[in-house]
Amino acid sequence: MRILQIYDGDGTVGPQGSVSSVVFYLAKHLAVLGHRVTVLERGTGTNPHLEEIGVSCRRVNVPRRAGLPYQEVARFPLGPLRLAVDRFLLALAFHQETRKPFDVIHVHFPFAACVLVHLARRLRSKMVYTAHVGEEALRLSAAKTGVPLALRIFKPDLHLLGRIRAGVVLNDRLRVSLVVRGFKNVTTIPNGVEVEEFNVSPGSVAELRRQLGLSGRTVLFAGTITPRKGVEVLLRAAALIRDADFLLAGSTAVDADFTARMRRLAAESGLETRVRFLDFVPAERLKVLYAACDVFVLPSFEEGDPVALKEALATGRPLVGTAVGGIPAQIRDGWNGFLVVPGDHRQLAARIARLLERPRERDRMGDNSRRLAEREFHWSRVAGLYENIYRGIA
Repeated sequence: MRILQIYDGDGTVGPQGSVSSVVFYLAKHLAVLGHRVTVLERGTGTNPHLEEIGVSCRRVNVPRRAGLPYQEVARFPLGPLRLAVDRFLLALAFHQETRKPFDVIHVHFPFAACVLVHLARRLRSKMVYTAHVGEEALRLSAAKTGVPLALRIFKPDLHLLGRIRAGVVLNDRLRVSLVVRGFKNVTTIPNGVEVEEFNVSPGSVAELRRQLGLSGRTVLFAGTITPRKGVEVLLRAAALIRDADFLLAGSTAVDADFTARMRRLAAESGLETRVRFLDFVPAERLKVLYAACDVFVLPSFEEGDPVALKEALATGRPLVGTAVGGIPAQIRDGWNGFLVVPGDHRQLAARIARLLERPRERDRMGDNSRRLAEREFHWSRVAGLYENIYRGIA
């Protein structure tokens, strides 16, 4: 099949990042299955129009006119307008590329795609949309409070799902919610992980621990430093646990005010020497960080299907996470980690402490995590699930 993957997120497609890495690995494994796959994305102005980066990339150079999509929509009065203008211009450029003969067009963000389905109705019968929904309450809720006016008037995810051939979501709870609303064309397919890339050498782990000055038990969190990721809950749990270092790897720029408040909370809780905000960590170093920790924690209030959790699975770490979104599909309570109630810092602390204090249980659960990654979330399997959907279209 001739498959076009369209990516209109921030940055460019590659193994670093969340959705960008999903598009990269999906395209790579579909090509291994024998399909002709092209990734279409926005150029930076300096990278070439055509490039092979392990997958075939075609780029359109449309100057960016908006910042981070949801921060723009949620925080600034002109955010929705800026975003709409930006994605309309991008959709016009993408439209020219979609005139080429593709059997399937797979989009990963709804904004430009909502324009495309009206610019060219012929695309609707061959279009697949994966809803990488992490802020479900913001994007899909019918509530009239706490949701920006623009997203109460127009919900791009739902608009797109109602006009295309097939939709994909990352967890069953969201699929059921959409089916109840009348969207029958939705399937659950989780994100994948390139398991073999997380075979980290003991020497690399020892060197990183030396660089960071880690000599004892270590707990890792990876994700943007924002309220919905449960960072405050994690810090309050850390204050109840003695003799353990807590590493927070993730961008501090998305919500700088919240990050500043969390730094103050850590200081007020006497955690200055035990909690480290590492900010953004490059992919290769992050792989070693996973292997260097004893426990991986993701105490989010809301998630779609977190890539970081799958990376920790592939590294063979025991996990502690909240029972939200796609997390329960990755944490089998008592088998490869523990599920906790969102916002309950005491329960979170108790589960982390248990794993830190029981090395045999920790090792058993870590082995189970690796098995789960290999069996259910390897990208080769996930690509095969998408291939089944494509065949039904092509």
